[in-house]
Amino acid sequence: MLDWQTGSSNVVLKTLVRFVAGIQPEHDGLWLQPAEGLPFEGFNFNINLKGCNLYITYENSRKAEGRYFIGEGEKTAVYSKSMKINRLWISNKELQSGDLRIKILD
Repeated sequence: MLDWQTGSSNVVLKTLVRFVAGIQPEHDGLWLQPAEGLPFEGFNFNINLKGCNLYITYENSRKAEGRYFIGEGEKTAVYSKSMKINRLWISNKELQSGDLRIKILD
């Protein structure tokens, strides 16, 4: 039964990371694109990817703006026509800083 529990837990965790928090690592960096219409007010998510500690704060303002902030500055999002949402590209160069604090206002 432990194999079943471990496998099931892994599927749930991967689903939350990829399709709810919207973290999608790529070869050149990563996309950050939280799911549209999340039913909660917000979340905090910390993860280490490619040697960088990401501290992600999500706030659901119910305005569907998809605004992204890294540190104190706002970063321009890329609109995805197929997904119909704004998403953030973070390059490997940006990840080399070691720590990134990202705030998402949606």
